[in-house]
Amino acid sequence: MPEAGQSLTLQKFAGRLVHDCWATYFRLKNCQHCLCNPHLIRELVFAQEQLQQQWAAKMKKLLQEAYDYGKVHKKLPDRSGGLPDFN
Repeated sequence: MPEAGQSLTLQKFAGRLVHDCWATYFRLKNCQHCLCNPHLIRELVFAQEQLQQQWAAKMKKLLQEAYDYGKVHKKLPDRSGGLPDFN
């Protein structure tokens, strides 16, 4: 029987699952987990602004620079849902 918030389809999923930080997703054991970049940025902004965690600003900057580098040097498509400019 699936746990709350899990479907039988997700329990059997064995690929790469891109998601937010909802704890229920991490209970899925058959797949690789990747965090959604906009959600990750949102978590970092919260950590910086609400919890005064200065490391979060550095991490956010690093992710933005990596995204920008990839767009220029890897000729990645500019997808909606990518990392927007948070500066």
